Amino acid sequence: MSTEHGNNFIQMGQSKRFAISKMERSKVNTKVGGKTDRRNLFFSLPMMNTTAHVMNGQTTDNSFTKQTTLPGMKPVNRKPGSPTEKQDQIIQSSMEEDMDCWEQKIVRMFRIVCLVSVSFLIFACAENKNSLPYYNTPDFTPLFISENDAVKKINHQINDFSFTDQNNQIISQKEVEGKIHVANFFFTSCGLICPRMTNNMKLVQKEFMNDNQVDILSFSVTPWIDDVKKLNEYASLNEITSPTWHLLTGNKSSIYQLARQSYFAEEELGFTKDSTEFLHTEHFLLVDKTKRIRGIYNGTLELDVQQLIADIHSLKKEP
Repeated sequence: MSTEHGNNFIQMGQSKRFAISKMERSKVNTKVGGKTDRRNLFFSLPMMNTTAHVMNGQTTDNSFTKQTTLPGMKPVNRKPGSPTEKQDQIIQSSMEEDMDCWEQKIVRMFRIVCLVSVSFLIFACAENKNSLPYYNTPDFTPLFISENDAVKKINHQINDFSFTDQNNQIISQKEVEGKIHVANFFFTSCGLICPRMTNNMKLVQKEFMNDNQVDILSFSVTPWIDDVKKLNEYASLNEITSPTWHLLTGNKSSIYQLARQSYFAEEELGFTKDSTEFLHTEHFLLVDKTKRIRGIYNGTLELDVQQLIADIHSLKKEP
């Protein structure tokens, strides 16, 4: 090749540039790793190398000293201020705009997903407003169902009863009809868990002192010892002052049967026992307005009793 032809070739190589508008670039997709990616458009085009050509082992132009490097491309030498450098800047700017556009789309998609998730949770809560389970068997398997389903599926209720309290008043199921009540079983001479249970039950008394929709029923498991006088003394000694907290005494067999078969006070182990076997349990039982069991708690633990108080507030919100 002659020197004249070589120089012409160099001039042609330096003068040719790829001009492509932003609108045209946006219409072209390239395949990267099997996926379509608009941002790699400019790095897949066979851009001309504007580095000075080497003729006969010597470069024909040593003025190209600035190196421009774009993602996905090999370093290319650019002359400062040249049209090629400006073209690269336009490409880079367009790429950044495309990336910003995708970032905004991702943010919008994330917001939509969050909105849908929150809406689903709200809908689910609306469908099942009852946050507390029902207990239909002495093994205390929780049933999380709606009120409508509970009417059909929950057949266990607290049986009718009639006992005498510390004020010598007859307390029966009529006094708790349509109310929430908490039940426990104790005896006045107990020196182990009963004092702790009584102190914790006083937290419930304090929370609902002036609430006539919440009753506390404490049944004596030694009714032959805990008569009305004994219960009245116990109430005074332990500052039981709420008019809705009743310490109850009566027929031993009736109390034991009510405790084990209605309240499931001793769970499965005590369900089949009779009154000849002594009853002693730390459980507090939460019963709703329709006499269905909604919670069981360890009465010796303050943390459990705090949860009981919170659950009573939840029950009060139910229709």
